[in-house]
Amino acid sequence: MINDIENAILTQSFANLKVLLPDDITLDEVRELIDVHLVSVMKNQSDIFKAFNNGLLIIDENMAFFFCSEMIKSCKEMVLKLIEEYSISRAKQMTDDQDMIIPLRDVVQCIGDEYTDLLDLQNQHDQNHRIGPLVELCRVVFSEELQRIYIQSVKAEIDRIEATMHGVSVSTRTEGASTIQHVEESFESSFRSLCHLLQLCSKSINTIHSRNANVNVNDMYNELLKGCGSCLAKIMTEHYMFKNETGDNDLSFHSEKSKDEQTVSIESLIFPTYSLQCCQNGETHCPFSYLRSLFPGSDGSILSQIWSLCTGESAEDDNKDNYSEDIGASKRLELFISHLADNSLALIGLPFSVLDKKTEKKILLARREGLLNRLERCTDKEEIVMCATALLYQQIKSLSISGKLTITSVLQDLFPNDKKIPEEVTKALQTLRDCDPEDQEELIKQVKRFASAKNNKALLVLVNDN
Repeated sequence: MINDIENAILTQSFANLKVLLPDDITLDEVRELIDVHLVSVMKNQSDIFKAFNNGLLIIDENMAFFFCSEMIKSCKEMVLKLIEEYSISRAKQMTDDQDMIIPLRDVVQCIGDEYTDLLDLQNQHDQNHRIGPLVELCRVVFSEELQRIYIQSVKAEIDRIEATMHGVSVSTRTEGASTIQHVEESFESSFRSLCHLLQLCSKSINTIHSRNANVNVNDMYNELLKGCGSCLAKIMTEHYMFKNETGDNDLSFHSEKSKDEQTVSIESLIFPTYSLQCCQNGETHCPFSYLRSLFPGSDGSILSQIWSLCTGESAEDDNKDNYSEDIGASKRLELFISHLADNSLALIGLPFSVLDKKTEKKILLARREGLLNRLERCTDKEEIVMCATALLYQQIKSLSISGKLTITSVLQDLFPNDKKIPEEVTKALQTLRDCDPEDQEELIKQVKRFASAKNNKALLVLVNDN
């Protein structure tokens, strides 16, 4: 049974567990077999156990199926495309939200066309007048969230149709309302997360500076601005151009991404670094000046100031000098956050998301969980050292750090002099970082054990047991 589940995970599909069970087994016995015995065996295989927990089990008197998380994600994407089609066609047939629903049979057919073997199993259940695995899967996939998106999409399509009839809409977009709705929700989530991470890391650098007056934190502030700050500038600029339908222009985003950091998430250690570029007819021009000409009024100036503050480049055409010659990175970060707080709502329709204590606690917990999962599956020693350093510093000092330069500086300059961090821990991290010891495999295990400590006392226990 474990082999079938593992195969489903590897092939991003499903496993029919019913065919592996005796015909006379009861439902309670099936649940006990899976929830107790199977789980206890899988706990020894951390990757499989994690993937199993992320998947979906559907069990009743007539069936026992496991669906992996990647398959469920794929099914949701198919339903989103179905929502796109239905919202456009349904909006043309109605003027209110009555009967605003996608028939479940159409969702079943949509997913069944992709997973034909599952559709065949569903047909067998249909012949016996029983609810089958595909129907049950669709009930889970077509969740309340997707139903809400569908209803909002139909209403948005109706609004667009009515606006066009009254000569209000001049949009040349070919995307449906559900696509726009999906883009809006995705942007909102990313924007809030980056706002919170920026404030969290900024607060940590401030604390480092206050506790360690001899540490030069200017480079830490600058790294945060050019990383997390430029990611915020990029998505805000992209979203503003999307809303104003100015996608075809001479602006482009140049990225200096780490090979291991292609996307930004709650467990990011290194943020991609973006810069704004402008090229017209093969000639390079000032991107800030182009922003102001592309978006006349205050919006262009606000966007150019956002980029100027995070990159350190002057927003003025006649001043190409580095912004940091006039003000330090600490002051630029303060101005950057203040500028976003003052202008985000008017610019992109969302207020700057302030990090309160309740939200900070949730993010710290989520970040720790994400970093632990990342550390568990990581094999690269440089990434292991960075991840372990960030985890230990968060758990022991309640400070969240990111950025290669910042994490390296913390390990090099702060760990050796911190009484709460045992010397053995610092030595293990620095040894793994600086050389390739003969017993590297054991050293990696040791570092991972240290990083899993919840607090200073737990870390001391691990050190003493080592």
